[in-house]
Amino acid sequence: PMTSLILAEAGAEVIKIERPASGEEMRNYEPKWGADSVNFAMLNRGKKSITLDLKQPEAVEVVHALAAKADVFVQNFRKGVADRLGIDYDSLRKVNPKLIYASATGYGKEGEESAEPSFDHLGLARLGIMNAAGEPGMPPLGIAGGVADQMGAIMLAYGVMTALLARERHGMGQEINASHLGSMTYL
Repeated sequence: PMTSLILAEAGAEVIKIERPASGEEMRNYEPKWGADSVNFAMLNRGKKSITLDLKQPEAVEVVHALAAKADVFVQNFRKGVADRLGIDYDSLRKVNPKLIYASATGYGKEGEESAEPSFDHLGLARLGIMNAAGEPGMPPLGIAGGVADQMGAIMLAYGVMTALLARERHGMGQEINASHLGSMTYL
């Protein structure tokens, strides 16, 4: 969500796809701001939203039609989900060869942990940030504010902007990936 927020704040028209009926689960987090959570409102300001059941062929056709006209497609599905749904890079570049396909992952696109989920605290713990907080001799400290999530989002947005520049110069789309682990390593 943060990557597409950064892009929206830079002037992109962002269309967020949510599941029917319940929408994104973050809508229900506490505290609330109106009908939605404060987190949802903060991370989705400036975006348009549609609901699609991506398990239905008609919904996948809508995604393909949107991708045909889009500059960028951002996704953070678990490994293999976009492939099963038919909205992976190879499928979408057939409808738009100049598409920038951006994936947020926990541990990268390949490797033995690539299918594992990642959460903010895992990113903080694995790179030692939790040990660096506090005073010597203290146990590891959690850090509020989604530092690993935000770092991953910033790196992915940076990758998108760089890929847009490369496309402008060379006329080609590409697939990019930013992971929690890689982003926190960079930090």
